Amino acid sequence: MNELNEYSQMVKDLAKPGEDIIASLTPLSAHTLHMAIGLSGEVAELKEHSLLTMAEAVASDSSVLEELGDIEFYFEGLCQSMFSTLEPTGITADNPFCVDQLVVVAGNMLDLVKKMVVYNKQIPLMDFVNQLIEVRKHLDMVHVFYGATQAQAQVHNMNKLLKSKTARYKEGSYSDDAAQSRRDKTTE
Repeated sequence: MNELNEYSQMVKDLAKPGEDIIASLTPLSAHTLHMAIGLSGEVAELKEHSLLTMAEAVASDSSVLEELGDIEFYFEGLCQSMFSTLEPTGITADNPFCVDQLVVVAGNMLDLVKKMVVYNKQIPLMDFVNQLIEVRKHLDMVHVFYGATQAQAQVHNMNKLLKSKTARYKEGSYSDDAAQSRRDKTTE
């Protein structure tokens, strides 16, 4: 038990205090962290979906197109963080390991953003852009694998969040209440 207590104390002593992280946040770094966390979370949901059997996938109320749309949302937010635009790569290869690879590159993106936001490390713009390119490339492979397009995923996401009768943010702006109530998850 002493080793665990010693280890616990080391983690307590060496983890950057939340107050220090908050003090160093800027609106841009907070937005970038939000987008990187969202990207990783949505990619994990897509991976979870890929582990379902066909019967479970049909029975679940999660859809691949919904997850792809959510991933596109956070990817676009990351691009906006760096004032970048990345078009689809045009990849047409059907890669059975593409979801696993997307998990890895999304995790790498989150790690890069952690260094930028938590460690206050200056990340060269090209390093960030190159990581965005990796995410785009692997996301495009996932679209091909599932027989979907970026445009289909974006339209689905836009309808879910803004345009449908039960859109989550029908008013056209973010609110914590709308995010928590998830109006889009109700039936029309």
